[in-house]
Amino acid sequence: MKICFAFRLSLFAVCGSFSPLFAQSSTPPPLGLLRLRSAPTASVPSVVATNKFSVDDLTPGTSGGSKTQKQGVDCLVLGAQQTWTRPLRGTGQNVVFVSFSLYASLSTTVRVGGAWLAIAESPGLGYAQLMAGQSGSNGIDWKPLGIHLMIDSYETRLFAALSVITVRLNPATSTWDIFSGSSLIAEDLPFYTPAGQTNSPDFVVQAGSPGVWVTGLVMSDENPLYVDANANSIADSFEQQQNGSLLPANAPASTHHALAQAWRDYNRGHSMPALFVKRILPDH
Repeated sequence: MKICFAFRLSLFAVCGSFSPLFAQSSTPPPLGLLRLRSAPTASVPSVVATNKFSVDDLTPGTSGGSKTQKQGVDCLVLGAQQTWTRPLRGTGQNVVFVSFSLYASLSTTVRVGGAWLAIAESPGLGYAQLMAGQSGSNGIDWKPLGIHLMIDSYETRLFAALSVITVRLNPATSTWDIFSGSSLIAEDLPFYTPAGQTNSPDFVVQAGSPGVWVTGLVMSDENPLYVDANANSIADSFEQQQNGSLLPANAPASTHHALAQAWRDYNRGHSMPALFVKRILPDH
């Protein structure tokens, strides 16, 4: 299943299904995140306050890399095996939403606190897939997320262009959720911690070969995709419709999981709002 598709004739990619209510504006919000626009609209009646999110400037870290523009898109360029680290927003005890966009080579890994992701080969020829790291009998065990990405040539480098990925970290339960575009893909995944180590509260990209281009990183105290007052990855409108009220913070994990799964199923069967993001076009 392909989660994000690109218009080859346009510099804008659409992550999710098109909806005319979320048409591209003259000043799109960071990474196209729907609630990070500057003011409410009829289709987005509630926005996140500017003091509740941060947009990274993609400055290179101590491990190397360089910042440039490619086709008008700000880009942090990392070479093979180079690492880029950013501290997570907040105290490390509260829920945080971390959104990012990458052009990644195979074997690139991303760690968001206790959430581990990797770009690996897909069974389909010419495709990569996004994998989630979980605890296995001999260390990390990579599980497919069902997100398959075409591998293409960018300045002769073979990269998979990720849609906007958002990870919700919940330190209280040591679990995480993941969105592709505005759609929930998986929920309540357990944190992975390597044996004898701890996960620092950081966002970390480890480039595969020949490298990775980071084109955006946004961290938010609130859900940047839709109104979610209890920050549990489920739209408030859906919770109200299903339950008549929002789930409390101390709701049983099984209750949250069941409702989140119902919301995920709803996402699959309906046109979710599109995220408009200026993208780098491949060589051809």
